[in-house]
Amino acid sequence: MENAMDIIGQQSENALRMLNIDESAIIEKIAQSVLLQNAYWEQALHDGDRLLFIRYFSPVVNREEVFLGSVLFNDFLSKIFTQAVEESTQAQAQIIAS
Repeated sequence: MENAMDIIGQQSENALRMLNIDESAIIEKIAQSVLLQNAYWEQALHDGDRLLFIRYFSPVVNREEVFLGSVLFNDFLSKIFTQAVEESTQAQAQIIAS
């Protein structure tokens, strides 16, 4: 059975591939950042671009009657943030873990 680090590592690898970034050394750093709940870091890439890690989080309410709404709202915020980044800049964005 896979652990959380392996699953997030696979998601990180897929996201980097979609962004056309071929730097496998970053995968473990991303997975650890997700698990440690880091909020932000950036790293220069070999081609001169920068990779930004931004943790976007909205707490989920555990009350049964609003739980699903909280989860859906969190998903919406993640997707709209990604869309806003891509539309307002020349940057690309990918969601690693939700």
